[in-house]
Amino acid sequence: MNETRRARAAAIALVLVALAFFSGGPARSAFNSAVMRLFPGRATLQVAPGNVRVASGSALVINARLVSGEASSAQVEMGDGARWRTVDMTTAPDGRFRLRLDSVTTPAKYRVLAGGLTSPTYAIEIVLPPRVARIDLDYAYPPESRIRPWTEEGTGDIYGPPGTEVRVRVRTDRPAVTGELALAHGETFPLTLENANELTVMLRIEGDNSYRVALAGPDGLTSFDEASHVIRVLGRHK
Repeated sequence: MNETRRARAAAIALVLVALAFFSGGPARSAFNSAVMRLFPGRATLQVAPGNVRVASGSALVINARLVSGEASSAQVEMGDGARWRTVDMTTAPDGRFRLRLDSVTTPAKYRVLAGGLTSPTYAIEIVLPPRVARIDLDYAYPPESRIRPWTEEGTGDIYGPPGTEVRVRVRTDRPAVTGELALAHGETFPLTLENANELTVMLRIEGDNSYRVALAGPDGLTSFDEASHVIRVLGRHK
């Protein structure tokens, strides 16, 4: 029985050595994992953060540590699964390896190479916050103005006589969960979520002002409307 087990282990070892010699990338990672199961004392490569989601344009730090082994250098291979480029990692005094990407704007895959080991392949996913696609306005004028209700689409600028009620409808380019309208004079109004791509708030025209819109998505990422929209009082009696 022991002879059978030894023979089987030897056969598996030969297959794994052949796989390691002729393969790279995911196959090499499979080889590493299999050998670690057969020989638990073997060196392992720990990588953080692994699979990760980041906001577009934000920084990302990749850390690696070789356990029960030694390596004087390490590299990160990045690509789309077919084409890869290699970037050297820096070495910390404690032997850990580090790579900082200052601005990540496109999705990618990456893996770490150190001490003859190749880590599993991880994915970098880009997350974008919701942004204002357009703003529609529903006007309800004061009775004395004798002006019928009016809807203006695709503009955020508000014009009307004092006392006009305006329902501001903010359309977003991707799902949002919360939002806020902030007046230039300091007052803020929370937006009500009507559906994943529309938030609303009621304003009353009292004086000249301006406003901006802030939005937050399911991932907690926020954006601020680059445009500042005006509020102007028309027909004020002196």
